[in-house]
Amino acid sequence: MIDIKRIVNKFLRENFGARVISLIIAIILWAYDNYENLPERYMSVPLKIKNIPKHLTIANNIPSNISVKIKGKNDIIQTFSARNIEAYLDLKNGIEGKNIIHVSTKLKKKSHIRIVYTIPKSVKVVLEKTFRKEVPVSPTIINAPAEGYIKAGETFFPTSVVIEGPASIVKEINVIRTKPIDIGGVTGSIYKNVEFDLPNEFVHTVNYHFINIKIKIKQNFSTIFIEKAKINIINFKSNLYIKNKDELFARVKLRGPKSKIEILKKSNNFLYIDLKDIDNVGEYEKRIHYKLPWNCSIVYINHKKVKIKVEEK
Repeated sequence: MIDIKRIVNKFLRENFGARVISLIIAIILWAYDNYENLPERYMSVPLKIKNIPKHLTIANNIPSNISVKIKGKNDIIQTFSARNIEAYLDLKNGIEGKNIIHVSTKLKKKSHIRIVYTIPKSVKVVLEKTFRKEVPVSPTIINAPAEGYIKAGETFFPTSVVIEGPASIVKEINVIRTKPIDIGGVTGSIYKNVEFDLPNEFVHTVNYHFINIKIKIKQNFSTIFIEKAKINIINFKSNLYIKNKDELFARVKLRGPKSKIEILKKSNNFLYIDLKDIDNVGEYEKRIHYKLPWNCSIVYINHKKVKIKVEEK
C-alpha cells in the first residue's frame, strides 16, 4: 500500500527552498505590476539654488520651475500639492565656469507618493567671480506734467550706488536707472521712494535698494490782455432785442496755459450774460459771467456788470 502522507512530506522537505524562492519572486512580480499600474502625474515645482560657493555668482539663466513626475494611489495623487516637493540645485562643488548640476528632489514630509524623475534631469550653471562697482544713478522720468506746468528739476539721494554681480556683466554697466516715475498730468511737486531698475536678475545693489527723489513741478502760465472781450447773450426772448448790443464789451486780463488762453483770445466767446428772467422792455443791469477751461482764470475785468437797453422788435 502506498504511503501518500510520507510521499508528500518528502516532497515538501526536498523542494522547500525552491518553493520559497518562487513565492518571493511571485510577490516581487505582483508588487512591481501593481506599482507600474499606479496613476502618474506631472507637477511644476519651483527650482531652488543651494550652497553657491563664496566669491562666485550665477551668470546664466536658470529655470525657475521644473517638471516632476510622481506616482501614487489615485486618491492621494489627485490631492497632492507641489508644495510638498523640494527641487534644488546643490552648487557646493561648483567651480568657476560651466557646471552641469543634477536636479535633486525630496518629499518635505512622508507620503505614499514616489518621485519618478524630473524634466530636466540636470541644469547648466555658469559661475563667475563676483565683482563690485560704484555707478551713478539716473532717475527715469516719463510723460509730461499737466498743461501749463513744467518740470523744474529734481533732487535725489543717493546719487550713486554700489552694484554686485558677475564680473562680465557688472563691468559693462555704467549707470543704474530707476523704475519709471510717471509725472503725466501732475500739477504739483512729487516726493517718493523709487526702486532701481536692475539690468537682470544676476545684478543687485549692495548699499541702497531705492532712491528718495523730489521732482519739482511749477506753473508755466502766460498772461494776456483782451481789449474788447465780447459779452455774449443767452436765454433771451425772441420777441425782444437789445438796443446797445454792439456796445457789450469788457477789457479782460487772462492767465493760464499759453495754448489755452490763445484759443480763448481767438474765439472771444467766454463772457456772457443770462437774460432768462427778462420779459419786458426797459433798462437792466446784469452780472457778467464767464466760462473758462481748467487752469485758466480772469485776473482782471474792468467791470463786473453791464447795462442793457431792451426794446420790442
